[in-house]
Amino acid sequence: MAQPGTSLYTVSDFLQWAGANQLQIATKFQRRSVWVEKAKSYLVDTIVREKPVPPIFLRLKADTTTRSTIREVVDGQQRIRSVIAYVSNEFPILKAHNEELAGMYYDDLPDELKQRVLQYAFFVFTLSNVTDEDVLDIFARFNTYSVALNAQELRNANFTGLFKRTAYLLAHRYYKFWTQNGVFTDRDVARMREVEFVSELLVMTMAGIQSTNKRELDQFYEAYDDDFPLRARLISRFDAVMDVIGEMFAGRMANSIFRRRPIVFSLFTAIYSLKYGIPGVDAERLKFTAQQVGAIRERLKRFDQQMQRDEVPEKYFNFFEAMNRATGTPVNREIRNETLIDLMLSARTA
Repeated sequence: MAQPGTSLYTVSDFLQWAGANQLQIATKFQRRSVWVEKAKSYLVDTIVREKPVPPIFLRLKADTTTRSTIREVVDGQQRIRSVIAYVSNEFPILKAHNEELAGMYYDDLPDELKQRVLQYAFFVFTLSNVTDEDVLDIFARFNTYSVALNAQELRNANFTGLFKRTAYLLAHRYYKFWTQNGVFTDRDVARMREVEFVSELLVMTMAGIQSTNKRELDQFYEAYDDDFPLRARLISRFDAVMDVIGEMFAGRMANSIFRRRPIVFSLFTAIYSLKYGIPGVDAERLKFTAQQVGAIRERLKRFDQQMQRDEVPEKYFNFFEAMNRATGTPVNREIRNETLIDLMLSARTA
């Protein structure tokens, strides 16, 4: 069997092949068309923004009757079906994916964007002189080396809407913060663990302190997939809390206990509780003026030193236990949150 060829083919190429009956989309190797409109809209938005998508696999076959080449879709049916359907005005772009183009069918797009869609190039592997058995063997080998998806990677595959976009926006915005402070490694980021972390923080701001297990996170992704009224407010507040954290540590977090994920979570929660309030937490409000932040910085520095001693002070023993055991339970999150809130409020009058 010859090695697969690689080429770039545009949307226009696929449209031309489809019009000439030289493209077979529904093949034995593909599932039936199952993408919902949200998934199709997300793909079109990806194309409009000129972002890459996974490659397409085609098998080339000669049609001796028409003396033409038939291109059989081996992998990528949903992508090809969706873009052809969009150009055929079968569905619009959704607001959840692009507010500027919301509700626009292909014919509604400005000419520049129509051209962008038609000229978008897919990276395509072409398979020649291969049997059905060869095709099945190729994908069996692919699956051998694939890594099982974790919970967040599954959410990325299953959801395309506003909650997901918000979590990814904020996770990517603070990539340098996560990695430079040792909160997440590049490998963690590659597996979307920082996105899951941000998702849990968003849930906390809306629903209070909880365990936020897989099922609960999935429910939030689903509930706010189409509409997320609090999105703009939460993004603004998230940025404000991260600004306060940046001022408190001024690049010195990486060598402290506060670089640990559970503590970052609780630090964020405490500041958010004091600044805006969260459900279930009765806390005073703090403006986090420059003077207050400076005083809190010194308190947290001493607290960090105390927590790293061989013997932790008795008054902080519960916090020590809560940051080392069952860190994701509501009880331990509440203990850490209450301790940090008390520290910050005490710094106000120092």
